[in-house]
Formats: sequence, C-alpha cells, structure tokens
Amino acid sequence: MNIILSIIALAASVWIFFGYIDPGYHAVKDLKNEKASYEKSLASASEAEALKTALAREFNSLDPSELDKLDVLLPHSVDEVRFIIEVDAIAKAHNLSMTDTKVEATNSGLSESENLPSQSKKSRTFKETRVQFSLTGTYPNFVVFLKGLEKDLRVVDVYSLSVSPVLGTIYRYDLGVKTYWLE
Repeated sequence: MNIILSIIALAASVWIFFGYIDPGYHAVKDLKNEKASYEKSLASASEAEALKTALAREFNSLDPSELDKLDVLLPHSVDEVRFIIEVDAIAKAHNLSMTDTKVEATNSGLSESENLPSQSKKSRTFKETRVQFSLTGTYPNFVVFLKGLEKDLRVVDVYSLSVSPVLGTIYRYDLGVKTYWLE
C-alpha cells in the first residue's frame, strides 16, 4: 500500500509540476523579459526626452537674427518672386539691366541623406528652382554682379551662361541659376 501511495504522490507531484508550476514559471519568466524590454524602452525614451530638451534649450538660446539668416540661406518654401527681386537689386546696384526672366518648374534636388552615413540618414529633401534671365551691361560690372551674387546669403549655383555682344563694350549675358529650398 505504501508503494501505491508513493506512486500516486509521485504522479500527482509530476502532474502538479508540469500542469501548474512549469507553465506559471514560464509565464513569470516571459513577464520578467517583457518588463526588462519596457524598462529599456523607457530608458531610451528618457534619454531622447533629455536630448530633445537640451536641443530645444540650445535652439532657444540662438539669436533670432541668426535664425533669420539661416532661413534666407535655405528657406522652407520657395518664393521665386522675392528671389528675382533680390537678383534684380544686385544687378541694378552694379549698373546692369535685367530682362527676360523665366522660372522653370521646381524639381527634385539632392536628398540630404545621400551624403550622410547610414546611421544618421534623414528623410528631408532639398528641392531646387531654376531661374533664367538676361543681363545687359559691361563686363566689369557683370563680374562684380557675380561676386555680389556669390556673397548673397542665399545659396545660388550658376548652371548656364552665354555672352553675346550688343554694342561696343556692352554685352548681353544670358544666365541660368539654381536656388535651393527645403521640402
């Protein structure tokens, strides 16, 4: 009778272990792993929040006039009319007359992520607007105009140039420039 009772007790203990204790143990183990994962995510979120706060504090400490200059350098939207007015003002300052202005359709520019390491790629894209116009004036004035355009805050690339004589030392300069903006 002791043997039968021992076998029943052994069978009951095996059944209790595999039917109740072992599944509960695995459930507790899974919950501990999930808790560790949540704690890791919470730590990452805290680090990100601290970084966001530090960057916001640094951004707010910047001089607003410097931020305005940054917006002129690489604006968040395209304003072709304002750009043409700026170029015309530079041309007039150097005794050149601007005519035949034509704005081409805006197209995709360079993706900021193309030149960045893979861990810091961003989805922000730069767009470009092409503007073609003609200037009439002397060569020395045109050279000074190009230097003025170069020193202007806005990023401008000259992609085409043709020169044709008009009268004596007066020339017509057909110019194509690109300017950039953030998408």
